[in-house]
Amino acid sequence: MTLYIKNMVCDRCIMAVKFELMKFGIVPLYVSLGEIEIENELTEFQYQQLTLIFQLYGFEILDKNQTQVFDKLKKIVIELLNDSKNNTRKYNSIYIEQRIGIDYAYVNNLFSEIKSMSIEQFIALQKVEKVKGLLEYNECKMAEIADKLGYSSVSYLSTQFKKLTGFTPNYFKNIKNKKKLMLASVLTHQEYDFSIINKSNARTIAKIKNIVIELVNALNETKKINFSEYIERKLKVKYKYLDKLFSEIEEVTIEQYIMVQKIEKAKELIVYKEFSANIIANMLGYSSIADLSSYLKTVTGLTINYFENIKYKKHLLQNKFKTTNNTKRIRKSIRIKM
Repeated sequence: MTLYIKNMVCDRCIMAVKFELMKFGIVPLYVSLGEIEIENELTEFQYQQLTLIFQLYGFEILDKNQTQVFDKLKKIVIELLNDSKNNTRKYNSIYIEQRIGIDYAYVNNLFSEIKSMSIEQFIALQKVEKVKGLLEYNECKMAEIADKLGYSSVSYLSTQFKKLTGFTPNYFKNIKNKKKLMLASVLTHQEYDFSIINKSNARTIAKIKNIVIELVNALNETKKINFSEYIERKLKVKYKYLDKLFSEIEEVTIEQYIMVQKIEKAKELIVYKEFSANIIANMLGYSSIADLSSYLKTVTGLTINYFENIKYKKHLLQNKFKTTNNTKRIRKSIRIKM
């Protein structure tokens, strides 16, 4: 059974949901932003109790009608991504609205509340993954890929690819070719213990990620530190080499990984802390609110105002939870006295 949850925006939300499910005696198959997969159907009592518990965190379980809309929306989005004819449509919004029979603004808002990104941004990310696959296996030339996936030109494809991965398509293709050559070398020279090299690389990647997360969580200290210099100094290895290694294994640059982590932190701060957008931008080392807003839009397709509205909705749900609980206590107290 899948439950769709509104207002989950970051890893902190995922941890809270997992914790409450375990307390409730439910072991989820998986929990991601906006989605919970559990093995068995919930009883009406369990559903009502979880609804109240999630309100404590400002989360909201989709009702049956909204669930049906979201399920239908997911199928249409997958259809858009998999059908080459649909991929060439200029206006995904019109197509989705016509297929689902509901105002696009409503379904986009519903999608955003569940997945914490706009439909268009989700489609853009999935299309880039398709581009990666086509580049890796040399199935098409760039012009063919652009046409097949509905990009207006090769130049636009390259711009979008660079924005979302940190690479140009050609650089990414070279990385994949190097991986293939390395694999062929491993298969040809079995006498060498390549597992040691791989484990060493994996440890280095893990260290880089930990350092980035540590710096991002340092809040106002982050803006005073040059990430590349700090990583190089910490690991005692040239940043250029580390970035190349990270890119070859993770398929995003270190800078791109830093950008995503900072945006995850920004979402958490906007929704959970009583800081202004200006203070958050300053904390995370952005030059201005406009700079933060631009990066937030690039990663999620959503604005700062959108996440501030999520905060407002969470407060409303939390107040509703408190009011409901207080009413129950009063009624219980009256029954005891009687």
